[in-house]
Amino acid sequence: MYRFFLLLFILILTSCQTQILVHQRNPIPADSFVFVEAKLHVEACKETNGMSVCLRDSFKSTGSGISIGSVSSTGSLILTAGHVCETQNDSLPKGITNHFLTFKVFDRFGRSGEAVVVHTSFANPDICALFVKSIKVKGVKISENKPIIGDRVYSLSAPMGIYHPPAVPVLEGTYSGQVYNGRFSVTTIRAIGGCSGSGILNQHGELVGILFATHPAFNSITLTSTYDSTIKFIHETFNKMKLKE
Repeated sequence: MYRFFLLLFILILTSCQTQILVHQRNPIPADSFVFVEAKLHVEACKETNGMSVCLRDSFKSTGSGISIGSVSSTGSLILTAGHVCETQNDSLPKGITNHFLTFKVFDRFGRSGEAVVVHTSFANPDICALFVKSIKVKGVKISENKPIIGDRVYSLSAPMGIYHPPAVPVLEGTYSGQVYNGRFSVTTIRAIGGCSGSGILNQHGELVGILFATHPAFNSITLTSTYDSTIKFIHETFNKMKLKE
């Protein structure tokens, strides 16, 4: 009888341990998330009675981003969407004679620093690299493997500018393959304004792409940079930084 109860206890313990192992998940790298604030400064000048009169204003927009690591003793390299870092001239109101963008990056703990553009691409891929000078943000691990259709994927986002440190909205979806001759990837992660620049993570918490757009009629169909274009962009960014040293 003693042996029977001992055997039963071992079986129960083994079953519990197996159940715990099955439910274990890789940690989401929340410490790598950043909130990006872009401010567009505009100037409109007009000649009046031989004098130049100029009006100046600024407009703020927000996006999401993810750190790929510290590149100096005091700063970090951030990836976000290219359109967060650029303004197309044809999208500006008529009469604007000068404009420029400034950037501020906030980590998940509320620390902030001014940032500058290191490398940017408005399309294919729609990614931008910012260097934030005064804060160190833990870098996310870059995946060594491409996602495949059916993989669970996650984003770290600030939808509609929602940013409440130290919480980070973690959104989940499924990797659904590539579109437009392999130029972009599709996921079913829900997205809206403010999610642009979110890091797309695989089930191991590793970076596989950057979110930049969602379908206007169904915002659970989301476009991201492909794995290959993301890796290429990261390599180009580091090469640019080496040339500047």
